[in-house]
Amino acid sequence: MVATILIIMAGVGYLGQKKFLGRTIGNAYAVSSIATTIVSTVGARQGFGIFAIIGLIYPVLTLVLLNTTFKEDLTN
Repeated sequence: MVATILIIMAGVGYLGQKKFLGRTIGNAYAVSSIATTIVSTVGARQGFGIFAIIGLIYPVLTLVLLNTTFKEDLTN
């Protein structure tokens, strides 16, 4: 539920190119989503399957793109 709220706030920040809502909240979403995926994978003892990989793709891309490619675009 927290990740859902964070991703909605980050999406609004991305569209408005706001530094706090876009970059900071986007990074918070990515870190919380990665942590949730890791905890659920370890806790469920399912192993590292396709759903864990899918659950990690978007947050990892978010971290990489926000902190490299789009770093200067979110300036407000």
